[in-house]
Amino acid sequence: NAEYMGTPNLTGMAAAIVPEAKLDEVIAKLHHDEPENRICFDCAASDAPTVWSSVTYGTFICVNCSGVHRSLGVHLSFCRSTSLDHWTPHQLARLRLGGNARARERFSAAGILQLPMSAKYSSPAARLYADQLSADVVAELGPDPGHADAPMTAERAEFLNKYKNATAISSADFAPRPQQQSRCCTIL
Repeated sequence: NAEYMGTPNLTGMAAAIVPEAKLDEVIAKLHHDEPENRICFDCAASDAPTVWSSVTYGTFICVNCSGVHRSLGVHLSFCRSTSLDHWTPHQLARLRLGGNARARERFSAAGILQLPMSAKYSSPAARLYADQLSADVVAELGPDPGHADAPMTAERAEFLNKYKNATAISSADFAPRPQQQSRCCTIL
């Protein structure tokens, strides 16, 4: 079950959030059941906890490699902390259906596993793997209603039509957002 946050995302839909206890349970199971998930996908460090993930590739990574992923840009690798961030059901499904072993097998077969991170993640083979993982998630859960490529629903169409015409926007649309409690601190 997912909880729904009240603030719409860019697509106009409220984002479904996996409850913290469920997220922790799934992450612990993925670490327990698949030992390779306890080793950083990129640097193979086994002494650094894999408390970060590249959601794009469904892999577990260490904090040092997460910094490199973040520097690559979200168009190549979208990272989340497995202990500090909120996760949507579709993001968590990418970890369940992906994992370090599957990604390692695919990247190795494509000859990109040992490339520097910037070359590895900007390669067509990496994009193909990410697209296949997306298709697997959609096959299991259906389209992500919070994703920009989600099918058009009446609710989403109404939201987008309101903002398509600049005259329909009022100052109330830009009112300060109420504070939300993050898992680690209060954010605006």
